[in-house]
Amino acid sequence: MAYKITAIIIKDGHQPINWTHFTNEELTVEQCIEKLSNGKKNSFGWKVNELIQLDNFECVRV
Repeated sequence: MAYKITAIIIKDGHQPINWTHFTNEELTVEQCIEKLSNGKKNSFGWKVNELIQLDNFECVRV
């Protein structure tokens, strides 16, 4: 099955962004936030913990 995920991404210090993502697995809000946050590093190579919110989250089968 394919799923369409739509949401508004809100990060500290950034404008809200409309986001659409297609995936083969159904994801929760928490799983999407983890995927968006994963791998972000600062100039020292440390992981950055950015505050990310997803508003109007929707995951539907297509």
